[in-house]
Amino acid sequence: MDPTSSSFISLELPQPLARSLQAYQQQHAIDSPASAILSILEQFFAAQGNSPGYATQEQLQQLEAKVDRLTASIALLPPLPPQYPTTASNPAPPPLPRSSATFAFLCSEDDIDDEPDEILYDFQE
Repeated sequence: MDPTSSSFISLELPQPLARSLQAYQQQHAIDSPASAILSILEQFFAAQGNSPGYATQEQLQQLEAKVDRLTASIALLPPLPPQYPTTASNPAPPPLPRSSATFAFLCSEDDIDDEPDEILYDFQE
């Protein structure tokens, strides 16, 4: 299809949407409803090209399950030792290292291997 050709579309709008379209026309000084709809569609699709897209319900459910597992894992971690008051003569002790073994039993291997960029990539897929 030639990108310069146009297609004719006819549609019936519910009254609330028609009022919103009229308000948009007035706010942007657009003469016709067709021109307003064209403007809205161009903005919508231009924004789609610049955004990573929307997550599907399945992706959101998977992410929610992962967050729930990690929240449960955090709840199982032993509490941190109380902080000691620090003074010049009594400096704070170095923080206790958390062993990877402590973390490993709380998470699946997939969770441990995920780097932040991998998590973001997986979410965007």
